[in-house]
Amino acid sequence: MNQITTEVEGKLLANFSRLHFMRMQEVLKPYGMYPGQPQVIMTLMERGALTQTQIAEAVGRRPATITVMLSRLEESGLIARDVIAEDRRCARVTVTDKGQILGKKLQNNFHSMDEECFDGFSVEELNELSDFTIRMSKNLAKHLSNRKVKSMFVFFDELNNKEKTVAAKEP
Repeated sequence: MNQITTEVEGKLLANFSRLHFMRMQEVLKPYGMYPGQPQVIMTLMERGALTQTQIAEAVGRRPATITVMLSRLEESGLIARDVIAEDRRCARVTVTDKGQILGKKLQNNFHSMDEECFDGFSVEELNELSDFTIRMSKNLAKHLSNRKVKSMFVFFDELNNKEKTVAAKEP
């Protein structure tokens, strides 16, 4: 095999990203959902009630994009917005019971999709891939302008802390 350059690897990652997106669209179609919406529901399920600004930061999207997503999710009965008494200009967003049920179904579907994607990978390969993915993500994040993505790295930090805890417990 020829030497893999960053350009070739970039194309491989772009193709993978596109295939992943296409597969996700297939998974979401029966639920009438658009890509990005499950991430909002999952974030609310994990973190509880958030403001629109907090959601935008958590998922790395612009507030205007989140506004459209939240409107569609609210029309579908998957989320609810309540005005915050202390600041009537601000609304707290929560997942409804219907949203919780759908969120759990989506989590199962995404888990199955992950199993499809990583079929045949060893634990060592998954660990190495994880390290590479985190490094690439951090490299790209350094060069983003006008985007708040810091909270997107909470997952990386949580993952890293879990690994340190497991390593500390092992003899």
